[in-house]
Amino acid sequence: MSAIPHAVFDADRYKETTRQQWDMAADAWHRWRPLLSKWLGPATEQMLDMAGVRPGSRVLERSFSAAGFRDVESVRVDAPVMLDSAAECLRFEKESFGALHQMLSGLGPTDQAAAWEEIETALEAFEDESGFAGPCEMVIAVGTK
Repeated sequence: MSAIPHAVFDADRYKETTRQQWDMAADAWHRWRPLLSKWLGPATEQMLDMAGVRPGSRVLERSFSAAGFRDVESVRVDAPVMLDSAAECLRFEKESFGALHQMLSGLGPTDQAAAWEEIETALEAFEDESGFAGPCEMVIAVGTK
């Protein structure tokens, strides 16, 4: 049995690769905005409503002035990713998910390609004649600290 090499976390490298990934993904996030709004919009609206956020609420000031959480409330929100196909979902993930690219960055090109193929195969389980419906649930929580 071979020993697994111990990787040392390089914070500067992580920050730089994350910045590069965000720069690469920015155009894709803009192109996918209609999907993101449709998918995440209702959960975001509910979170803002639960938090009492209205125009002029001064969210950042309130957030930073809080000293501790109390009166916590949470709710689960179904937020399936609805697309035409698993292939479209894979394209969305390839173009927009910097964290996924970060996870795959330690693999060589052949292994990365194999990982993307495995991801696509797994996504196909959520496709039927009506399209792709990727299960997703979000937990929205609010409280005062």
